[in-house]
Amino acid sequence: MSTIEDLYDELFGALKEEYDGHRQRIKQEELDKQKEVPPERSLTVSHSGGGEGTGLVPPAVRPPVPTRRGRKRAEEVQIQQWEIGQETNTTAMAEQSVGVVATHTYTVMDRTQSVISDEFYGVKRNEGMNELMRTFAAKVLSRADASLAALQESHLKRIAEDL
Repeated sequence: MSTIEDLYDELFGALKEEYDGHRQRIKQEELDKQKEVPPERSLTVSHSGGGEGTGLVPPAVRPPVPTRRGRKRAEEVQIQQWEIGQETNTTAMAEQSVGVVATHTYTVMDRTQSVISDEFYGVKRNEGMNELMRTFAAKVLSRADASLAALQESHLKRIAEDL
């Protein structure tokens, strides 16, 4: 079994060396000259208040009258307040998870776009191959965008169903 794997590794290495030998890489300095920093006015950020959770602690409820019925009523109100606190904490966690998924989606899309564009602009090809790779890169990026948007939407739907 290891002999076959060694043959595959050797064949893959030879193919990779041959492939890398035919490609003409553009130097990183040339690529960095073409990049630009987005202008500050191009992104509007919304500010959200709050911290790492609500920290909601329901106050102790005293019985309205010192009887068994009063203590039972105070216990019922205490349970209601506890349930409200649990729903509030769950909602806060849901909001934070939506933010986490949005951040993850943005990060993955940014990395994907960066890798594809660096590879596309980093290799000199014939004009026909440039057009083919441009079309393919555009399709890959649009599918990645669609799949990440679907992930983000499905997360929101799951959160809404749970709440």
